[in-house]
Amino acid sequence: MEKTIRNRNARIAYYIYFLTMVGLKALGLSSNNKIFMMIFVISLAFLAVKIIYTEYEPKELAIIITLVLLSTIGFLRAKEQTYFLAAISIAGMKGINFRDLCKKTFWVHLICSAIAVAGSMLGYFQDNIQIVNAKTGEAYHTYGYSDFNVLFVNMFIIAALYIYINYKKLGIKEFILTNILMYWAYDATHSRTGYLLFFGMWFLILLDKFVLKEKTKKRWYTLYTLAPFVMVFLSFLMPYLYEVYGKTKWMYEVNRMLTGRLFIMNYYLKLYPFTLFGNTYEFWLNNAGKILEIVDNLYVTIYLYSGVVMLIIYVIGAFYLLRKLYHKRFDIELILFAILCVYAFMEEFPLNPTVNPFALLLGWVIFDGNLVRGDDFEESSNHNEHSISVQS
Repeated sequence: MEKTIRNRNARIAYYIYFLTMVGLKALGLSSNNKIFMMIFVISLAFLAVKIIYTEYEPKELAIIITLVLLSTIGFLRAKEQTYFLAAISIAGMKGINFRDLCKKTFWVHLICSAIAVAGSMLGYFQDNIQIVNAKTGEAYHTYGYSDFNVLFVNMFIIAALYIYINYKKLGIKEFILTNILMYWAYDATHSRTGYLLFFGMWFLILLDKFVLKEKTKKRWYTLYTLAPFVMVFLSFLMPYLYEVYGKTKWMYEVNRMLTGRLFIMNYYLKLYPFTLFGNTYEFWLNNAGKILEIVDNLYVTIYLYSGVVMLIIYVIGAFYLLRKLYHKRFDIELILFAILCVYAFMEEFPLNPTVNPFALLLGWVIFDGNLVRGDDFEESSNHNEHSISVQS
């Protein structure tokens, strides 16, 4: 009885930690905000409670410690916090029902994003505006967020969460509501690549629901598991092609469609030396020259800031997760995580769990049991004579 209460309280502590961080991000706050940092430190205490009162197997503990140490090296060298946040958030996921966490995350995300947008429209929060046509007054808006991509990504994740938690009864209502939301986000930000990916997500979902038969699904879904390898290959191939063919019309158009990403990635990949554990923040400041732009590609960003070791770990981990989802026939989880692997070619956010909760699925690579759709901590197969509790 005491163990059951302890496990329940540990899960509640994790929910408090994670949903608090989701709410802060959905409100448009970031680590350069004092309120954000103060609440973040408090929420870490709840995460610590969850980890301390969780029983880990020796193999799980070894993997967690390795990931935290590697992400800490990246944080100390390059001031990159995302991977450290991902490592500690995933470490606390053991025994957590991912689907249930997503239901609560959706409502926190939706409410806090609505507050940010409404507050911006009413003049309480800053709205960075880019005038497109001075005559017509057409302009793009950030509506309380730091830039256009951040606004669009928040709306994309709300749509993805809504689809996910309603997948069993998915119908015309969900299709209409998510399309209205994403059209509004596109109209505000003009994020072409993200908008196209949204339609790509619905295309795969419609295939799953109405087109593909069971035998065909098995062959088709094998391709989804290759998404991390394909995208990391393109992430380094495309900047190389830009280096060789940058002055040609077709490469110019590709770079323009990707809003200059190929030029920026090419610039940084030439500038930064090969490292196992990433370059330093000081190197970036002293050598980046006048560019100083966000890379907007998760794979290249990991390589630059955390090194090739962390990049290999992430790509193999993402592939292994997709394979597990494939074999367990968790189709919607497979589709959404594969889509976000593709999105990682165009944005850095997919490994930040407080922005993209689907990153927490990577915990399933470490933990056995019912992480994705399990009902209870006690029903997990993790409890055995070899388990180790930090608390004990």
